[in-house]
Amino acid sequence: MIDQAGIMMAQGSTIACERISGVNDNMMKSHYHNYYELYYLEDGERYHMIQDDMYTMKPGELILFSPYILHRSYGDENVPFRRLVLYFHRNEVESQELLEALDSGNGLYRPESRVRQILHQMLETLLREQNDYSELKKGYRHTVLNMLLFAIVLQLHRKK
Repeated sequence: MIDQAGIMMAQGSTIACERISGVNDNMMKSHYHNYYELYYLEDGERYHMIQDDMYTMKPGELILFSPYILHRSYGDENVPFRRLVLYFHRNEVESQELLEALDSGNGLYRPESRVRQILHQMLETLLREQNDYSELKKGYRHTVLNMLLFAIVLQLHRKK
């Protein structure tokens, strides 16, 4: 599959989102990016390798990869899936504390139902608004991204 969001990042975007549906879209080799990746599974089941750890993802779960973290995704044969992938650069993250939480938080997240709905809605907003390059919309995407990231990090701190 062509990674349109990755192409957008290579062309200078600092936030890019894409919905991808597929079957048998398996990565043979691990890779990394110079930006963050948030992978939200909408439907199906996927396996992820992050460095040497393996995770099984179910719908409504998300996984976070910091820059330069080796990872890959794969699924069982003939099992369809649908995902939203979000890429963003460090300079889009609002605070040093949030950056530190993200960098130490690589892995799988299983948000509670209410939070999952909010996160999914914010991802949909980022996807819908990404092709408007006005300064107002760039600021809006920056704000939505940070709200999304704070929601993820705050849920983790509540569980501790």
